[in-house]
Amino acid sequence: MPSSMQPAAASPSSSRRAPSSPAVRPPTSSSRPAGTLEPFPYHYQRRLALTPPPQVVAPAAPAPPPQVHTMVTRSKTGSLKPVDRLVLSVSHNAISPLSANYRSALADPNWRAAMAEEFKALIDNGTWRLVPRPPGANVVTGKWIFKHKFHSDGSLARHKARWVVRGYSQQHDIDYNETFSPVVKPSTIRVVLSITTSRSWPINQLDVKNAFLHGTLDETVYCQ
Repeated sequence: MPSSMQPAAASPSSSRRAPSSPAVRPPTSSSRPAGTLEPFPYHYQRRLALTPPPQVVAPAAPAPPPQVHTMVTRSKTGSLKPVDRLVLSVSHNAISPLSANYRSALADPNWRAAMAEEFKALIDNGTWRLVPRPPGANVVTGKWIFKHKFHSDGSLARHKARWVVRGYSQQHDIDYNETFSPVVKPSTIRVVLSITTSRSWPINQLDVKNAFLHGTLDETVYCQ
């Protein structure tokens, strides 16, 4: 047989496959913006939640320096001297309370004695005279005023009772023509005290026992 008619020899077959390159996953677009951190996994979050925060220990204060002074004080020995605190107050054990009306004052011996002293002074000074009540006259009513009087050191001087008339019920040109109120301004008192203090003058105080002084009225005033 001619050689040209002979079949070509087949090449031996191999069971090995050509190595294939790994498939590359195309990049996918993410909706998370740039710069955003990925969240921790669940087990990391749980561990962070269960871990207590570290405790900050404040530094201990330095110990005070030892006392090397040789002086022995009362605080060291514990023998403290009692402090006598002086209280500028007045004992009100013998002071009767202020009476609100005439009837309650009669039940107290101190106010009753003060009322008797005031009434005797009014009679001795001839403050009034008893007359029959004229018809149609403007009669001014009176009342008792009770007050405590003290010395300059704050101790009780006496119980003072005054019998006064209600001047607001008087009528002008009938019971009075003009009025005068002997009231001192606080500024005047301060000036007098400053002058006496700068010149070392003695200062005394007085109390007028009766509200009605030794004056004669030109008008006729009816009171009861």
